[in-house]
Amino acid sequence: MTRWATCILAAGFALVAPAWGQPVDPLPRVRPESVGVSSQKLAEIAGALNREIGNKAMPGAVVAIARKGKLVYYEAFGRLDDRSATRMPKNAIFEIKSMTKPLTAVGALELFEQGRLMLNEPAATYLPQLDSMAVATPAGTEPAVRKPTIQDMLRHTAGVTYGSAEGITGTTELSRQYGQLMDRKLTADQFLAKLGSLPLQYQPGTKWAYSLGLDVTGLAEEAVTKERLGAYLQISVFAPLGMVDTSFVVPASKASRMAGPVTWDPMVQAGYDSGGAGAYSTAPDYLGWFPWRLQLGWRRWDFLLGGPKRGMDGRSDGTHIA
Repeated sequence: MTRWATCILAAGFALVAPAWGQPVDPLPRVRPESVGVSSQKLAEIAGALNREIGNKAMPGAVVAIARKGKLVYYEAFGRLDDRSATRMPKNAIFEIKSMTKPLTAVGALELFEQGRLMLNEPAATYLPQLDSMAVATPAGTEPAVRKPTIQDMLRHTAGVTYGSAEGITGTTELSRQYGQLMDRKLTADQFLAKLGSLPLQYQPGTKWAYSLGLDVTGLAEEAVTKERLGAYLQISVFAPLGMVDTSFVVPASKASRMAGPVTWDPMVQAGYDSGGAGAYSTAPDYLGWFPWRLQLGWRRWDFLLGGPKRGMDGRSDGTHIA
């Protein structure tokens, strides 16, 4: 199977300009045709993005594309934000929203390999605030056939949606209440207390709906490690993989590279570290960590997710993943 990795990070209104202060390439760069990519098609990217920037759909963007572990395209466009004349640098820091989810998932899998977080355990094993959740029905509620597990949280089958179980966010009072859980000011305790007071939006494991499951997973990681999610991932994922610009709070020393617009002040710590949407990162950081490195056997992944292969109950069968 051929493997592609594409990282496109973009932000809201502006005019195009070349980038400045560029970092070194995050991967070895090759001629696109040498890995089966069309240079002619890649050349169309700039025109498409420049049109969007000219139409004020976004201030700028950074695009990095790799195939077979080789970089074939890495360019920056436009401005850092719509209030600045600063040209977009290739190492601009973006609010990556749901691209946080794979980072949180890797942190969970590390704890799973250590036998500390079991995928088939109910999330309530680690977060007792979620122990008594019923399931919403048209007539009211009914008991859950089983409790949602960490695996359900990871794969969006737990019933803890973003308030969009009906396909449109906020169409019912329950959906509206779920939508309120995305408030970045909520502390972990407030988030869990509110979530635990609501019924699930469907029976666990019976439906897929994009969800708060990775926020719950991140808080389960905090319960196990006794650290904020950002601190745990910094030690277990970001630092080992050389992700120097990935964090849940952007330090003041890096504020000049922060791309806008943002939905939260990146230099202010949120009420809790959202494992579903709370991280900030750059194109070189994100492209450099992509999970396809695991399949390709890259050495830096071996010590993260290369221990004995386990079943969901954590028992090892003696084989290795990487």
